[in-house]
Amino acid sequence: MTETLKRLAKRVYRTLEMSGYARMDVRLNSDGRFFVLEANANPQLAFGEDFAESAERTGLRYDELLQRILNVGLKWRPEQAG
Repeated sequence: MTETLKRLAKRVYRTLEMSGYARMDVRLNSDGRFFVLEANANPQLAFGEDFAESAERTGLRYDELLQRILNVGLKWRPEQAG
């Protein structure tokens, strides 16, 4: 299930030609099918908000999350968007 969600999130991200960080809001129905409700290109980053809490549940501390976002930003090149 985790790998399927990762592939789905990456596919949506690329299809929408997103860049940087994003949050995918996904729901699972009783049949085991996933539905993307929203691709949020600018999720709230504050400590205690959904984005940071989701990262923390995967073992990524808040300071590590912010560092990863900064690293992505430093590597970003307009010609590589999406």
